[in-house]
Amino acid sequence: MSNVSRDKRVEKVAKATWREWLGLGSLTLAVFMLSTDMTVLFLAMPSILPT
Repeated sequence: MSNVSRDKRVEKVAKATWREWLGLGSLTLAVFMLSTDMTVLFLAMPSILPT
């Protein structure tokens, strides 16, 4: 295959808008907060549960 035929198959993709980036950021923040909360609860579990 030559470079010319490969370049013709490349399609243009629209760039993400600020709204899409904001949505991605908010989802990322929510997942980060949930994972942090689960980690803290996992580490605190021996102190919380009675033995």
